[in-house]
Amino acid sequence: EKARKLEDTWADAAFALKGHPMVEDIRTIGLVAAIDLKPVEGKPGLRAYKAMENGFHDHGVMVRITADTIALSPPLIITREQVDELFEKAWKSLNETAAAL
Repeated sequence: EKARKLEDTWADAAFALKGHPMVEDIRTIGLVAAIDLKPVEGKPGLRAYKAMENGFHDHGVMVRITADTIALSPPLIITREQVDELFEKAWKSLNETAAAL
């Protein structure tokens, strides 16, 4: 039930990333989000890999990737404040990735 109450907060936070220049598309269902990044020409998966690497090493965020898609699925006990923190760190990670590529 707690997770269900956070679905709108989660979706709003995920779709706020849509304004980032590296983001092509975003999908959410429940507390799961998929963020498709614009690929680097001739290097599929590189952009998502670098975002995952930056997120983990520089911001303490663990994400899954497949090709140039970042998959986020938090523990169901996540709080509203932690959702905000997660997506703030995701935005920073995307900025750092954009600067590096």
